[in-house]
Amino acid sequence: SANLRTCAGFRRMGQLQSTRAAPSRSSDEPGATFVPIPNLAERGITLKQLREIYTLIQARCEAEGWVSSDRAKHGALLTPEQVTLHDVVEHLIMPLTSAHGCSAVELLASGPQRPEWYVIHAREEPVHDMIACIEQHNTDRGLNENTVYWVSTYAASLHPGPTRRRASVSDDGSVKLAPFVQAMNMCQGAIVIADREAALFHLARNGYEIWLATTAQRADFLFDCYTAVAGEGGARAVGLIDGFAVVDGGLVELKARRESVFPAALAHKAHAFSLQTAHSPTPEEHSALLAAVGDRAVQDALDATVGARFTAPMLGRLLADESIAKVRTLGLWSGGIGDELRRHLRILQMSQLRSLSVWCPAERHPHRKAVEQMVAALPPSLEVLTLHRLGPVVGSAVAKWLQAPAGGQRGNLRSLDLAHNGIGAQDASALAAAVRTSVSVQHLDLTGNELTGESKQKIQEAWAAGGRGDGLLL
Repeated sequence: SANLRTCAGFRRMGQLQSTRAAPSRSSDEPGATFVPIPNLAERGITLKQLREIYTLIQARCEAEGWVSSDRAKHGALLTPEQVTLHDVVEHLIMPLTSAHGCSAVELLASGPQRPEWYVIHAREEPVHDMIACIEQHNTDRGLNENTVYWVSTYAASLHPGPTRRRASVSDDGSVKLAPFVQAMNMCQGAIVIADREAALFHLARNGYEIWLATTAQRADFLFDCYTAVAGEGGARAVGLIDGFAVVDGGLVELKARRESVFPAALAHKAHAFSLQTAHSPTPEEHSALLAAVGDRAVQDALDATVGARFTAPMLGRLLADESIAKVRTLGLWSGGIGDELRRHLRILQMSQLRSLSVWCPAERHPHRKAVEQMVAALPPSLEVLTLHRLGPVVGSAVAKWLQAPAGGQRGNLRSLDLAHNGIGAQDASALAAAVRTSVSVQHLDLTGNELTGESKQKIQEAWAAGGRGDGLLL
């Protein structure tokens, strides 16, 4: 649990100190002191504390006549629901932390708060939407209000001077040892909050964060994507979960239904991300990001990985689209879902994803050619692959991919889950031959298929030939 000081101290401080005229206070007044947390990476913030900040926004925004910090809005008055992180910095964080030149978290916490989840976000996001996304993530993951998230806006000291430490670069100007990288390394996963205007995909550091969370973390590092969508009674949040949400109960149908309202348009905008042309606060920071990534080929892989991270959860929908079942070959596709699927697969193939899960709804039947093309586009960087309800052809398609001469043996793949695909004897034989030589695979799940006794024996013999122990499920 987090090391918490009551958030009421921050709220009382906000009530005492107007953004327009700060009254003098003695050092023993509530909120007049702060607790230094030297390690910026340990300045996480709890859901409870985020709620307190929004309560303060509600109390002060209209009462004080806050105006938008966006110059394009020409000083428009704000409502609490319209307040962005840029506005929070200008109207709340900077005034409240000016006396100490500290971060917002250092006014909330009684000591270091090691983060559990890393939040990738844009400051253009309305605070109301951002908290709605974190609330929904908290519910979906079965967490509680003391779960600690790392949000750079609240973790960094934004005041100029000797106390300022930037989250984006280390003291020597490098990115690889920057506080935000250290914070991510402490976490069990990342949550990407995509704002409705997709400003997230115009920012260089956001793309780099998505790439790091996808390629540079341990294999069990979780990656969830959330956004706020319009609904009855106002905005609500929907997330693409790495695995299952608590409410899914482990059922693919419930997961697919819950995630079906996630806007596909966001994935299309993610495809357009380019590290080269994305925005950075300073030229120095942009140069540091490019240097940390490496040559242009790696930058192109980063761009594709950002797009693929939002493409991957939607592949099941695309594969199962009813128009696919109406054609006999991919060569007949001249528009519609065929072209869209090809665009998604091109991004997937260029990416450096380490894990991928694709499920089709139970009532939909993906076209055989579509499944074959999707499997052929899988990147060799994959370590964990889960393909459910794609049809029997997935067995022979994966076997072909495992032995693809163009990419050599898929030596990165450790876990392969092909449960509930209806794989029969013919496809199982092809898979057995591939498993025999794919010794990197240490976990293989083929439960829920239509394997004969002979097929099971072939796969067991192939598995044993690789000197592998427990890890085969039939």
